[in-house]
Amino acid sequence: MLAGQLPTKVNFRQYAESGALLKGIIPLDRFDRLVELVQKPYGEVSVSLGFYRGEGKHVSVKGTVEAEVQLICQSCLESMTFPVVCDIDVMLLETEDALSELTQREEGILVESPVARLTGILEDELILSLPMVSRHGGLCGDPDEYASGEAASDETAEVTTHRPFENLSSFIYKKE
Repeated sequence: MLAGQLPTKVNFRQYAESGALLKGIIPLDRFDRLVELVQKPYGEVSVSLGFYRGEGKHVSVKGTVEAEVQLICQSCLESMTFPVVCDIDVMLLETEDALSELTQREEGILVESPVARLTGILEDELILSLPMVSRHGGLCGDPDEYASGEAASDETAEVTTHRPFENLSSFIYKKE
């Protein structure tokens, strides 16, 4: 069992043969595509994975991944912490033919050699666990403002609408 900071690459065949368990952390900045989607690329991803031989002698990876990422709330545009928790249950396959033979319920990742990037195995699941539109759980801003029903500023209190065709009805219904 490996613990602590996890390696960048793993030999998944060797881990599956020994039934290895990986428990540890990976810095968030190692996830190239995930870092582009978060506000701040700081923090760690907690990983708990088991490698084993699945059906058809394919290597399977099963476990959980957890992280807390900083996103921008799309309502108030302030920073917010979002907990990401996802279960991993994927087969590591070496050929496209093996990938196409999977059922709809099975997930697979195509890997070229027995040494694979650990972040490559986990990154897609982390990205899919992010919200499409990030928002705080409740109302954004000062909760007392919303409870009293008062506007946030005097500028938004009075809104006038310009109606360019308002007088047009007088011409249409004009009596002769």
